[in-house]
Amino acid sequence: MEKQLHKSVVGYFLHLSKISEKWNVLVQSAERPLNNLKNQEEQLRMVSDCSLDNADLFSIDSTLRGKLIFKINVCMEDEIALISEIDSQLNNLVQGLRNKFTLLEAARSEVNINAEEMEELVSGSPYRPGLDLLMKWAIDSTNYYSELYSFINASLRSLDCKKEKTIVNLIKAFEQHKNTQAKIDDHF
Repeated sequence: MEKQLHKSVVGYFLHLSKISEKWNVLVQSAERPLNNLKNQEEQLRMVSDCSLDNADLFSIDSTLRGKLIFKINVCMEDEIALISEIDSQLNNLVQGLRNKFTLLEAARSEVNINAEEMEELVSGSPYRPGLDLLMKWAIDSTNYYSELYSFINASLRSLDCKKEKTIVNLIKAFEQHKNTQAKIDDHF
């Protein structure tokens, strides 16, 4: 039982380390499509602006304007598809972390922490924190990534390509991880 718990603790934190690295890579890969989406929204707004119809500088016929709007919309859909794929990969990471946490909880519930052979694992050592602190970190990290993913996913679901505010909210959702990454890094 002690070996199974030890194996689960080590397995969880190794998996957490890998997830943290993969998460950072995915968030970085989302920067380009997010910026492209924001730029294309601005282009769409400019091309669609009716007040520009009378401006000599932007005199284009309605057929060309329709083609531009169509092309911009297609490009926006491509960027949204890339962002949705990243969102799906983030979901898979969170599900994997939850599964590891479930295994850790199951292993923890099967052992008697008052047993003599569990003393070092429960109390910790100079090289390893105690079991209570490890479990707290596991709970915190699982909740952190779950909440972060929920925020990103909710922002993606509420995305309206014609509203700059929703695009900015999606960008902020992805950037939120950068602001709080130090908390997770402290655990490693």
